[in-house]
Amino acid sequence: MAVQIQIRRGTAAAWTSANPTLAAGEFAIETDTDYYKIGDGSTAWTSLDYSSLPSGSATLASPTFTGVPAAPTAAANTNTTQIATTAFVMTEVGDYAPLASPTFTGTVTVPDLTVNGTTTTINSTTLTVDDKNIELGSVASPDDTTADGGGITLKGASDKTITWTNSTDTWDFNQGINVTGTATATAFSGPLTGNVTGNASGTAATVTGAAQTAITSVGTLTSLTVSGGLVAPLQINAQTGTTYTFVLADAGKLVTSSNGSAQTFTVPPNSSVAYDVGTQFMVQNIGSANCTLAQGSGVTINSKDSNKEIDGQYAAATLIKTATDTWSLIGALK
Repeated sequence: MAVQIQIRRGTAAAWTSANPTLAAGEFAIETDTDYYKIGDGSTAWTSLDYSSLPSGSATLASPTFTGVPAAPTAAANTNTTQIATTAFVMTEVGDYAPLASPTFTGTVTVPDLTVNGTTTTINSTTLTVDDKNIELGSVASPDDTTADGGGITLKGASDKTITWTNSTDTWDFNQGINVTGTATATAFSGPLTGNVTGNASGTAATVTGAAQTAITSVGTLTSLTVSGGLVAPLQINAQTGTTYTFVLADAGKLVTSSNGSAQTFTVPPNSSVAYDVGTQFMVQNIGSANCTLAQGSGVTINSKDSNKEIDGQYAAATLIKTATDTWSLIGALK
């Protein structure tokens, strides 16, 4: 003879109306909601929580969601969470509120998440990604992702966009690049506009731009070919004393001597002033007395007939460095 076991049952309204106190371990079910409660021997029905699913319930391995999840209104006196879609209804009975527009506080951990669709919206203020690589365009037809227009856009009154241009194989910035730190690269392709501070090296086929008021360099400019006129005003160092020793800043200048008495201008040794070989400067008598070019310690000045004195007022001579401590002197000498 079969044994039939029946569980106490009734509609949700009937249970609420009767509001009995279930015995400890007594099982009772609402026939119209399929929710159940287990008594503890002291708590009345309406104050007794619905029970959770058993611990051995199966989990969804790789669920696929279709449609838009909707949360129906829970039955009276229930604290049930339901998520309904066009494909299924998943019910979890427990101490929860109905999901209308759920807000999560604290940390929600999703081990692996795959989102399918055309648009994914993240409304958080800050998005933190631990991975150092972000992959774009991982689709079945990767060639489609290299077409012009893909990129990243920061929305605002004026969008800031990094856009891929397939024809030039480059990333383009519609707002330019403003680097406050140090930007390094192996090469730049295409025009580079704006101001560049610091040192620039490499090969440039053409340098163009507006006329500059001043270009300074602390290095050496070599192999310079200039087409057209080169305007380089000669700087003048006017000396009025009877003695003077040339300094590094005199390179390429005209040094004048103006005094009623004889003047002596001395060329210092390389150990004191390290002029580059090929450096030259001119010396001219402005005053009525003549200027004589003197050799500093270890310096040799080669000139016609070893003459070192500039011959008369307004006469001039040029000094050219030909070796470490060797100079040539040419001009109006006696």
